[in-house]
Amino acid sequence: MNNTLADYTEVHIDNSPSRVSNSMIQQNVVNGTFVYTTRLTFDASDDGSGVHKIAVDLFVVDYANFKRTEIFQANRKYESGACASDPECRCILDTCFRLKQSVDIDNCWYLVPKEYLNSTGGIQVTVYNQALLTQAFNFSIKRLSILQGLEEYSGPTNIRVEENLASGVRLVWDLPDKPSCYGRVDIVLVINIGNGQIRKILVNSEENSVDVLGLDPDKEYSVSLNLGFHGTELAELPYSFRTAAQENHLDGGIIAGVVIAVLVLIGAMLAVFVLLLRRGYMQPVRRRLDAMTVRYRKSRFTRPRSHANLKERSYSNSMYIYGDMDFKDVDSWQLSRNDVVLESLLASGSFADIYLASVQNRRNQMIAKTLKQGYTSQDAFLMKAKINFYSMEVGEHENVISFVGAVTENTDMGPFILFEYCSKGQLNDHLSTLRSNVTVQVHEQLLHFCLQVARGMDFLAAKKIVHRRLAARNVLLDSNITAKISGFGPIAGDGVEDGIDRRRERIPIKWMAPECLKSTKDATDEKRYLVVWRGPLRDIFTGRSTIRRHSREGDTWSIKERLPSAKARAV
Repeated sequence: MNNTLADYTEVHIDNSPSRVSNSMIQQNVVNGTFVYTTRLTFDASDDGSGVHKIAVDLFVVDYANFKRTEIFQANRKYESGACASDPECRCILDTCFRLKQSVDIDNCWYLVPKEYLNSTGGIQVTVYNQALLTQAFNFSIKRLSILQGLEEYSGPTNIRVEENLASGVRLVWDLPDKPSCYGRVDIVLVINIGNGQIRKILVNSEENSVDVLGLDPDKEYSVSLNLGFHGTELAELPYSFRTAAQENHLDGGIIAGVVIAVLVLIGAMLAVFVLLLRRGYMQPVRRRLDAMTVRYRKSRFTRPRSHANLKERSYSNSMYIYGDMDFKDVDSWQLSRNDVVLESLLASGSFADIYLASVQNRRNQMIAKTLKQGYTSQDAFLMKAKINFYSMEVGEHENVISFVGAVTENTDMGPFILFEYCSKGQLNDHLSTLRSNVTVQVHEQLLHFCLQVARGMDFLAAKKIVHRRLAARNVLLDSNITAKISGFGPIAGDGVEDGIDRRRERIPIKWMAPECLKSTKDATDEKRYLVVWRGPLRDIFTGRSTIRRHSREGDTWSIKERLPSAKARAV
């Protein structure tokens, strides 16, 4: 083909450094680039390749730990045609390089510890051409304190306590009236809290106070207000204080007055009640109470003598079996208290508080069920039983509330358990919103609820777990409107669970199997699940509660007519 290609590269060689002359330093320039400015001027040129950049190194003669370097672009023009129009240009390869160079430096770059303010400052200027050959020269500042902004140390002074409480203090200090370079420093409050531990609080340089909380009452603390600038420690202001003693804000007289007032109020209420009772005003209320169809179970429970044969246990003693078990460190569901954040309180009961929570490195929110403040050892025992029950027996199913984990380490809160967060709330609340707009889509959704609950209950039945309290209030809905069965657990041997006395438990007569009206102690087969749930399925579609209405009106005879004979006899 005999094709050829010619190419070439033009290379310019520069083997000489730049020329520098007429160097001057002007300290404390008015209207400079910075608030406190020192200006360097000089002539710099390079016939071979032009002046490329300028490096400025700051140092202090007596302070070897201080050094700062700043890089500046040389004075040149990039506009097209500048070489022809600007007489000050020294043109190299059609690029305009100007002779006059001016560099502004900030006096505050010389922030050093206050004992070095009278030291001599040095400036080394290095001029680079485009071949990176250098020419250096120096300036000297006789004493740093002659630079504006560095005349004297003017950082925070006179640190003191303004407000002293049992759990913390407010520390204040004075700032200078005259602005200076020390207004830009980094301020860190270092607190020695004992046992070799310290806390650090970063303070804005314009603030003159900080609140220190989370301290112990009546304890001596030492602190230090440390000033720094770009990694250089400038000053340290030590201080010590003692927190206030814990106070009892209610003296004996106030407490006695409150007790007397409460007793007087209770006495007045009792007197009014007795008066109404004697005059016959309470008779309609008594008749209505007598007509109520709610009955209370009486159960006798005994604590098991041994924990042997766990697989063959009955649920009357499962609370003790699970409560007496020890947690294993290798259990994957165990979480560290430091990884769990309790965000907000959602509900509070007699046994536990319910919090919206999050766990470190996990995206989804969760529900934390914690013991109430002032819990007893029995409460901790019950919570421990729940944790072991959910971690060992329940397992995972799409329509059963998911056990996420638990915190079992020794904390002031005691052990607590975490479940998945069902953001749409209880099924009964959701159903109440659908009553006024029943459509084909709503009916389809109700059928899905029925199927999901049936699947969840079938899963629990296969695990030999009896719910005992299945109702719409114990069915939760997640963000996808998927039903999740909740509210079940190990059954306490002494008849107490979640702070509710099961020996005085209100029971749903309308849906209760006849053999369970007096006691559910021996009702552990799947037949009870079918009987209990048949009614709530009907209520999902109708929203009716006929027995409740008749019982409130005192019409127990019409209730008996609607019930099978076994239930009618119980009523």
